Amino acid sequence: MTAELAFLDYGYLLGGRAVRAGETGDVAADDRSAELPTTA
Repeated sequence: MTAELAFLDYGYLLGGRAVRAGETGDVAADDRSAELPTTA
């Protein structure tokens, strides 16, 4: 349990710092898609 909480704190702190520094992630906007096939 302690390790899990430490990991979440680590991700939250560094993730917040990265967002404030302007990081947006490792996937380009053109490669991100919310579209899914609706028919098989």
